[in-house]
Amino acid sequence: MHETSLLNDTMFWYAIGAGIFFVLALIGGRKPMTGWLDSEIDKVRAELDEAKRLRAEAEATLADYKARQQDAAKEAEAIINEARLDASRLRNEAEAELRDTLDRHEQLFIDRLKLAQEDALDEVRNFVIDEVLIEARGKMMNMAKAGETTPLLEKIIDDLPKLHKRKSA
Repeated sequence: MHETSLLNDTMFWYAIGAGIFFVLALIGGRKPMTGWLDSEIDKVRAELDEAKRLRAEAEATLADYKARQQDAAKEAEAIINEARLDASRLRNEAEAELRDTLDRHEQLFIDRLKLAQEDALDEVRNFVIDEVLIEARGKMMNMAKAGETTPLLEKIIDDLPKLHKRKSA
């Protein structure tokens, strides 16, 4: 059997070399490695902070748009209510104006009707008076032909047309 010493074993020396390399790499490369890892961690934190900030900004923007939408809905409702009130007011004003116009037209019609009635009454009265005067003159002229006249009767016969014209004027 052959005795192999550890010092003659190549695997032993590879293991020692690898161990020394790892120890030296750990001692010499630890600082740059941790610096690199720390910078990566800082980048990830910065990205997370930026994402949180963007999310908060997006939430604030969403809340602002929701508030604007609610304000716009309220404003639209207010505009609709105001339009309804204006329409109601205008309708009431138009109805009142129509009633006033109809009342004025009715009063004008009544006044015209009264004038027409008065004119018709005057015409009938004048016609009756004319007929009565014509009849009275005819009878008085018959009386005058029969010799029953007096100067007063002749004056009345002559004045009959003048009396009627004075009354109608």
